Amino acid sequence: MKRKIVMIVLFFIVFSSFGFAQDEKIYEYERNMGKVLGKVYGQKDAIKHKTLHWEKAFYIEEENIKKEYDLKTKVQKEKFKEGFKEGYINGYKNFDMKNSLDFKIDAIGKSHGKTLGDLMGKIYGKKDFLEGKSNNWNRSDLSSEAIRNKYQLSLDTQEYAQNFIIEYKASYKTSYTDAFRMLNINIKKETIEKGNLHGIEMGKNDGGILGKIDYEENKINDWKNALPSDEEIIRKFYLLKESIDYRLFFLVSYKEGFQQSYTNTFQKENMNRAKENMDYKKVSIKGGKIHSTDENVSLFIEEGAIYQPTFFNVSKRYFPLYVKKYEPLSNIYEVHVKNYSSSVKLKKPIVLSFKYYGPETGGIYQYINHEWIYLYSTIEKDRIFTEIPSNIYYGGTYGIYIDENYEELIDIHGHWAEKEIYSFLRRDYIKGYTDQTFKPDQSISMGEFFAVLNKVGKNNLLIKECMKEYKDHISDLVTYEKVEQVIQKTTNDKNFNWDTIAEKMLYAKFTRSKSHYGKDEVITRAEALYMLYILEQEKKL
Repeated sequence: MKRKIVMIVLFFIVFSSFGFAQDEKIYEYERNMGKVLGKVYGQKDAIKHKTLHWEKAFYIEEENIKKEYDLKTKVQKEKFKEGFKEGYINGYKNFDMKNSLDFKIDAIGKSHGKTLGDLMGKIYGKKDFLEGKSNNWNRSDLSSEAIRNKYQLSLDTQEYAQNFIIEYKASYKTSYTDAFRMLNINIKKETIEKGNLHGIEMGKNDGGILGKIDYEENKINDWKNALPSDEEIIRKFYLLKESIDYRLFFLVSYKEGFQQSYTNTFQKENMNRAKENMDYKKVSIKGGKIHSTDENVSLFIEEGAIYQPTFFNVSKRYFPLYVKKYEPLSNIYEVHVKNYSSSVKLKKPIVLSFKYYGPETGGIYQYINHEWIYLYSTIEKDRIFTEIPSNIYYGGTYGIYIDENYEELIDIHGHWAEKEIYSFLRRDYIKGYTDQTFKPDQSISMGEFFAVLNKVGKNNLLIKECMKEYKDHISDLVTYEKVEQVIQKTTNDKNFNWDTIAEKMLYAKFTRSKSHYGKDEVITRAEALYMLYILEQEKKL
């Protein structure tokens, strides 16, 4: 039943011989078919000098409405009847036997036979195709006797009937075959057009999405590498439910649309990024605030932080996000400094912040020497902040990562060196004791000191040589004097003096070092880390 309904619907959609338009004039088909038949009957009655009586003529065809013309509903039948009446009356009244050049009985028979043969051939050609039958015009009973009985030709002259039958058969055969083939072509054409249309549309949609994703993930412009396999496309769009033709043209058009949209989107993103990288803001001694184009990242420069006017830019950078130890929680951004030296002397720290809605374990990281280094970060409401210290600043590459693997230290909160100890903990330079303490105010052995120094200094040769020199004193506690000597050797800086660090402690941390009693005093674990933190910031390690 469902298949039959579908066939009927298709039949009405494709049958355009009489100007049928389903969405504009729903019942134009039924009216036109009725008009054609009515005209023939009207002309026949006029020739025979019968009185105008369309109802009587209609009665003859009424039995064929459902059987021959597949008119099921009451409205369809009514529209057919209206058309028949109109055609009959026009055919009857407008047929002028005296002035008609064609008025010969054989000509009229041929005309009527051709008209009705053509009409019925089209109907059955399309009907057979939609019912899945083969192209066989002779399937219907086209014997002369069947035609004679169907159209009551025995009531007409023999000459009229013979010519009617001859033309009916010829027209039926031609119209049946043409209609069958045309409907087949039209449906296949529609299938192809739909496959093309839908494939292009879906391909453009997916290509645009994957082009943007690939650009964001710092991949190269390669649509073929991003293109899903045929199996993925077929599965995603349920193409196994469609015909082979539809599936084939969908796949071809999908790839075409994908390529166009992927490439255009990728290149558009690239141009947008290039424009962002050219958007510099000039900052003077008065300070200022620079934002990324998407407003996710801000750089705040306090008054007096820089003396010479300098141009700054904050923009996205396409950079691999994956880091084995950390989970990314933002895009990567780069701060550019533009002046004659491409650097600026910071007289005061400047503040870098990101929009942030993540957990406390998130932090701002900087990409330095091919690795991501944690920067001490604070979270307030919907932003996360870090300070860029006063020093020569060349800009940098930053992102937010989450580290769920480090263990909190319970005895550093509120300590004067909390920031530095916590930063080294997050950088995996240090670890706490088994009871999650660090014991910041206790002494540090030479072995412990070298263990941290080696991590901060990335195993450089000077540190390794110095470790060999002190290998017999690895368990000794470290004095300020020994620290001073080790740093001078490992940084190759003979001018390094612990007093410089002690002064920073006093003014920045409001903490006096025990070294004021003498450099033969033992340095604390917190002081040792604070010193190494300062040296790393100043890029001396």
